[in-house]
Amino acid sequence: MVELASPVPRDADLIEPYEAFELDVQALTCEREYRTLFSGLSLKVANSELVRVEGCNGSGKSTLLRALVGLNSDVDGSIYWNRETIQRSETYRQQLLYIGHQPGVKAELTALENLRWLVQCSSLSAPSDSVLLEALKAVRLFGFSDSLAGQLSAGQKRRIALARLWVENCPLWVLDEPFTALDAEGIELLQLRMESHIDQQGSILFTTHQMPSFALPWQSLKLEAFANEGISGHSGEAL
Repeated sequence: MVELASPVPRDADLIEPYEAFELDVQALTCEREYRTLFSGLSLKVANSELVRVEGCNGSGKSTLLRALVGLNSDVDGSIYWNRETIQRSETYRQQLLYIGHQPGVKAELTALENLRWLVQCSSLSAPSDSVLLEALKAVRLFGFSDSLAGQLSAGQKRRIALARLWVENCPLWVLDEPFTALDAEGIELLQLRMESHIDQQGSILFTTHQMPSFALPWQSLKLEAFANEGISGHSGEAL
């Protein structure tokens, strides 16, 4: 067990549960090059749910996640956030944290500059450098805050992107292969941060090829056999 840094404090360290929310996905269908990736895919995600999207390479995992965050218009169907379509919702963007398969860092910027830029791209206001430095400390990059990202390893670049999870206060996380390039310490850091988010009544949809042993129930959304199996539980109980 690695020794973890303390979570980034927010307003006198107030960690309040998130208000009730619901992501409602209805009859999503996506075709690519005359091939159907998924058809009639429906699911609902409310507070405190951890959902792993499963499928082999090319099955449409990243395509689905990008559709859920409004970045893929090649998908038919409807996606609602608290009963409003995500296109019309005024709050969805502010309550969503998306990290794609690529870390999205710029080689010519330092770790701190990259984190500041990533947060500013998705948030209405920029946090102070002290908050950003605490987040880098939480992912074990405090001593690398002034290092250019181009000089860092793949795992360290991934940690820069993941540091957003210690900064942005969003109830819904959508994470595409977040464990990629992380060492054992990084995997455990991320796993515990994800569990903390679920405890705060947030929810996470994610993909991964290296599933850690979560200490809480999780669900799986299997793309290849969705019509037959849908969402199955991994808590010892049928969902």
